Amino acid sequence: MGWVFAALGSATVFAFVSVIDKRILSAHVSGFVGFSVIVGALQFVMVVVAFLIGGWQDASTYAIFLSALSGTFWGLGLFAFFYGLKILDVTRAVPVFHTFPVFVAAFSVLFMGEQLSWLHWTAILAIVGGAGLVTMGQEKTLISGNAMLGFLMVLLGSVGTAGGTITTSLALEEMAFWNVFSVRALFLGLVLFVPVFHRIGFYQTLLILRTRKSLALIVVTEGPVVMVAIYLTLLALDLGSVSLVSALMGTRPVIVLLITSVLSLRPFKLLDEIPTRSTLGVKLVSAVLVVSGAAALSVCLLYTSDAADER
Repeated sequence: MGWVFAALGSATVFAFVSVIDKRILSAHVSGFVGFSVIVGALQFVMVVVAFLIGGWQDASTYAIFLSALSGTFWGLGLFAFFYGLKILDVTRAVPVFHTFPVFVAAFSVLFMGEQLSWLHWTAILAIVGGAGLVTMGQEKTLISGNAMLGFLMVLLGSVGTAGGTITTSLALEEMAFWNVFSVRALFLGLVLFVPVFHRIGFYQTLLILRTRKSLALIVVTEGPVVMVAIYLTLLALDLGSVSLVSALMGTRPVIVLLITSVLSLRPFKLLDEIPTRSTLGVKLVSAVLVVSGAAALSVCLLYTSDAADER
C-alpha cells in the first residue's frame, strides 16, 4: 500500500505547486510562455541531479523511447495546462485537468491489459465526478482570454498527462527508476524550453530573468518542490497500478480548493477565490465524493491483494 501514500503525497505537493503557479502567472509574469521556458530549463537541472543519484544503467532502445515519449506527453500536457491556468481560476482549471484518471483507466484497459472491476470504476468515477463539481457555481470572473479556449487547453493537457502517465508506467517496467526520471525530465524540459526560440517566448523569458523576485519564486517552486512531487508520482507508478494511482492523484482539486480558500482570507489575500454560501454545499459534496472514492479505491485494492495472497 506504499503507492497510496506516494500518490496522495504527490497530489498534495502538486496542489501547492498549482496554487503557487497561479499566483506567479497572475501577478509575477507577463505571459505563460516565458514561465514555461523557465520551468523547462529547471527540468534540465533535474536531469543532472537524477543522474548523480542513480547513475546510468543499461536499457533497451524501447525503454528509452518510452521514457522520452512520456516526457514529451507530460511537456505538451503541462504547456496546455499553463495556458489554461493563466486564463482560468485555479479551482476551475485543476478539476478539469484532473479528469485524466478516466483517460488513464481507459488507455490502460485498451493498451495495457489491466483488469478493473465495477467497484474500481465506481471509485474512479466518484473521484472525477467530485473533482468536476468543484467547478460549479463559481463566479465567472476571468483574468484574461477566452474561457472556452482555456477549458479546451486544460482538457488537452489532461489527455497529454494521461498519455505521459501510461508511458511512464510502461517505461518503469523496462528501465531503472532514476533513468526513467532523467530521460523523462530531459524531454519534458525540451518541450517546454523550445518556445524560447520564438520572439514572444524569448522576450517573456528575458523579463522574468530581469525580475529577481519572480525568478526566485519560480526556481524554488518548480525546482526542489516539483522534484519531490515528481519523485512521489514516479514512485507511486512504480509500485501501483497506473489507473488506480491516477485516480488517487485525482484528489488534488479538493486540496487546491482548501489551499485557495485559506490563501484568499483577509490575513493573506494572496488569491481571490473564496467559496460563497451558494457554492459551499457543492464544494462539500465534491469533497465527500473525492475522499469517499479515494477511500473505496484503497479498500478495493487491499481486498484484491489479500484475496490474491490467499490463493
